[in-house]
Amino acid sequence: SAFVMVPERDFGIATLTNGSTVGSAFNHLMVQAALEEFAGVHVSDPVATDRGAQELEPYVGTYETVAMTIIVTPDGGGLLADMKVKPAFLESLGATEEEFAQPPVPLGLIDDGDAYVSTGGPAAGMKGAFFRDDDGVVTGVHMGGRYARKTS
Repeated sequence: SAFVMVPERDFGIATLTNGSTVGSAFNHLMVQAALEEFAGVHVSDPVATDRGAQELEPYVGTYETVAMTIIVTPDGGGLLADMKVKPAFLESLGATEEEFAQPPVPLGLIDDGDAYVSTGGPAAGMKGAFFRDDDGVVTGVHMGGRYARKTS
């Protein structure tokens, strides 16, 4: 889903999908198009910056939601997020793994922070962020509209 307001332009938009990566891409494109067409606002996608292996290391690991396991690995100057639906969740839906299969999502970190943008594939332009605790340790990621806790 996406919800954006521009009160100065008397504009707001909400989009709702249930399409995982494809839904996120749809929301992103619809919001950008509506902002330009109806509010006269042009929003540029953030630009990812390449990072060295040492800078990427804190983000690498396994993240979990109730429904999904996300394995984040280094990929050149960015990251690759491989999302797999958990068997128990598939069973509860009466679905197969093939129905939810999607390619790994390339992520590029933005500026000097923990925010990222998807740099390719069906999720291109999807934005999110990694989270840290008070000690600076990466503890989770917001991806595809869900928070996933880092488990290893």
